[in-house]
Order: sequence, then structure tokens, then C-alpha cells
Amino acid sequence: MMTKHSQMKVIVLPVTATTAVTATTSLYNTTTDLFNAPLNNLGSGGFFKSSTVATTEVVEAVNGGTPAGVNDSIKFIQTRNTANDPSTLYTRPLEESQWISPQCFLGVKISVTNASFATNNILVAGNNVAGSTAIVPDDEFTYRIQVSAHGDRTDWYNSVYSTPTAFGTFTTTADFTTIYPTVARQTDNLIQSLAYNFNGNNGNLAVMICIDNASTTGAIQIATGAGDLLNLTTYPNGAKFVIGYNLAGQAVTMTMDNDVREAFRTFEAADPLGFGSGNYYIRPYLLPGTSNAPAGVPFAGASGGSTVTDFIMLSIDEGQAVYDYKINTKRRITLGLVKGFDGTAQVIGCLPAEGFGTGRQLAIMYKANEAYNQTARPQPYMSYHVQFPNYVVENGYYDFFYIEHCHQRLATSGIPAIMPHTTVIAVPNSRLSGSTTSPFTGGSTAINPFYAAFGSTAGVVNENPLRTYLVSTLNAFNTNFNLGNPTLV
Repeated sequence: MMTKHSQMKVIVLPVTATTAVTATTSLYNTTTDLFNAPLNNLGSGGFFKSSTVATTEVVEAVNGGTPAGVNDSIKFIQTRNTANDPSTLYTRPLEESQWISPQCFLGVKISVTNASFATNNILVAGNNVAGSTAIVPDDEFTYRIQVSAHGDRTDWYNSVYSTPTAFGTFTTTADFTTIYPTVARQTDNLIQSLAYNFNGNNGNLAVMICIDNASTTGAIQIATGAGDLLNLTTYPNGAKFVIGYNLAGQAVTMTMDNDVREAFRTFEAADPLGFGSGNYYIRPYLLPGTSNAPAGVPFAGASGGSTVTDFIMLSIDEGQAVYDYKINTKRRITLGLVKGFDGTAQVIGCLPAEGFGTGRQLAIMYKANEAYNQTARPQPYMSYHVQFPNYVVENGYYDFFYIEHCHQRLATSGIPAIMPHTTVIAVPNSRLSGSTTSPFTGGSTAINPFYAAFGSTAGVVNENPLRTYLVSTLNAFNTNFNLGNPTLV
């Protein structure tokens, strides 16, 4: 038996195509010389099978609602908008998968991977981590921490033999324990001072953030209520939040984006310090002697009020390249409690995750596979670059449907020849924001630009009709031919 390398076909559905095909409808109308609805809405698509009706041209749409309607080999056909095609390219009005036959010797595998959020890496350390012993401040002692960065792109830039590392240090004075007569105040000053020093010398690897379990002036609650850090109205993408102040009294801020927001949500939900949901606060560090200090914000080590006993390290990602083809770019960090933290434990507050179904990931996959198959010059930096337009929205989210199937025949020698195919259909995800399975129940195009594309409003999320059609049709195909795949949802 001869088995060849699998060929991939990537079909991207646009946001505007919202109607599924109707069973037995032909693809093309020879009278009007036009595609039949809904494929006359360019970008729309559906599954078709060989026509069994004399008046239907070539192929007819399958009925995805019942297994009986999906009783033959099928293929997915999408109509393209050719208006912006470069004149140097050939005429190409359709995107088509290969025929998906239920008789493949290798079996037919069907699955869907739904879009998910990306997250930055968070590490947590301090007195309240399980198994940790209390930090012991002392006079005239240098406390030291370090953070190292790892990851696909980090190792590519620095080689596997050179690890970028940032350090933070703080040396207490000879009368440190006299100035701050309680251990709580000493620890508070120590952690805030380390955060100040580390964030001024971090090399853009990570940022150190002081964590409290009670509200004080200037503190930001990490929760999903009104005005809290995870609230989309208060802190939309691009908004800044304060993590501390420099000695001139200027705010040190971070910019909110989807990945940072989801990392904080995961951290708060994991409750690694045992404070309980809704009881985590970012305490801005503010050192004594700061000029133009913000009114009401307590100085590090001040008497009264709440004190900092724990801190987190939040990784900072590298920027994207102009011509990017690296999907795995999330930075992973490791924290070294080098000196003065004997017995201090740490725990992972949030793992770094690329998420899934982002438009950027889809664009990279599309260029590497589909665009290459079409023109062999898919990247803008290539000589004689030319490419068919596609429907990828790079700041959007997509669900990916995978169908692994094959063509097979007998070679001239009589040996079975199998030609594997993988068909990938990318569908705009309208549920990632605002659904009952999402942490962000209000819904926002700041999180997912497709959220309102299918009529969704706050608290009411309408499914993309083409996604519903794909699920029902592929489930019916799987059932009718006993393919043994899990039911798609």
C-alpha cells in the first residue's frame, strides 16, 4: 500500500455570510447565469453532493438536519468575491475542498477546536502561598530576586545557551527594623521597594506587581464587578492601570489587552493565595520620600491600613515581527528568589497560552498552506509576491473545523494508493465574548469584533448560522456512515 503526504485545504468563511444552504438546491442557475442563494452572497458556502435530480446542475446541497440527507460523498464549496483579484492570477470563482468520502481506508476524522483566549504567564510568591514560611526582614541585608525568560522566540533570539534575565535588589538600612517597628510594615516596605527596583531594571521581560487582600486608596480590585480591573467598560483594550509610582510621583502603568485581562482573570479565579474570589487587589508601590506623591496612597511601610505580603510576576511578550510566521510567541518566565527569601514558596498563577483561533494564527496557517498552494509566493517579502485576497480578519477569533479524509485507488501495480487530505474550515466565532461560557458576560467588540456581527447584544448571544450548519451537517455525516467521531458541539 502506498500512502502519500497529506494535503491541506484551508477555507475561511467571512463575517457577512449568515445563511446556510437549503437541501437539494443546486450550486448554479443556468438560466440566470448566477449562483443560487445563498451562494450568490459571495463568501458563503456549504456542503454539496453529486446531483441525483435531472434538473439540478452537477451538485446539489445536502440536508444537514438529518443523517438521511448526507448519504453520499460530500465537498465544501464557497463562492469567492473576485473583484479584487490581481489580474496576473488565474480566474478562480470558487473555493472547494476535495471530495470527502466515507470509504477512506484510513477512516474519516472530524473535530472542531473552538476559539479560546490567550494568557500571559503569572508567577505568585510570598507569605500566603501554600507551604511558604514568612519573609524575615533584617537590617543591612540585600534582598535579591531574578526573572528569566524562555520560549520559542526568546530562545531563537538569544540561543538556548543564553537566557535573558532581569534582577531586582533592595538593601535595608542599619536602622530598618527601628524605622518600621513591626514585621508587617517591614515586609510591606521590602516588597514594594523590590518592585520599584525590579520594574526599573526588568529588561522588558516581566513586571512585578504588589498584591493585597484589602482595598486601600489607589488599589485596584481584580474582579469582574463595576469599576474593577476585568470590567470591559472601565478597562477596555488600550486603557492603562497603575501598578506603582516613581520617585518623582509619576504613575507607572500597564496597558490592558485581551491577553493581560485573561491572565488576571485566571489568576483571580485560581485563588492561589487563598484570599477568596473578589479579594485580590493591585497595591501601587509608593516609596517614602517620593515627591509629588499622590494624595491618600499609603507609603511603603506606613503604619496603619493594609500591608503587602505577596507579589506576582507578569510576563511581557515580545512585539510581533513585520512579516511574522511564528505562531508560538508567548513568553514563559521563571522566578528565582535568590537572597533573603529562604522558605518563601511560589506557585503558578497563570500559565502562558497562545489561545486558539486568533486571526493572526489563521493568517499564518493560511499563508503557509493555502496561499502557498495557490501561488507559491505567499509572503510579502518574497520576490514576485502575489496572492489571492482572503477573508481573514486578523484581530478576530475563529472556530476551526477539521476533516481528515482521503482519496484512494488501485495503482497500476494493483497496490492501494491512498492520498490523504485535511480540510480546515475556519468560521468566525461570535460566542467568545458574551456567552454563558465566557468570563465576560457583558459582551464587547473590544474582546471579539465578531460579537455583534450576527445580532448579538449584551446578555444575548446569537450563534453564527454557518457554524450551526457545519455542526449539524458533519454530525449527520458522522452518524449516517458510522464514522465513530465524537459529536461536535
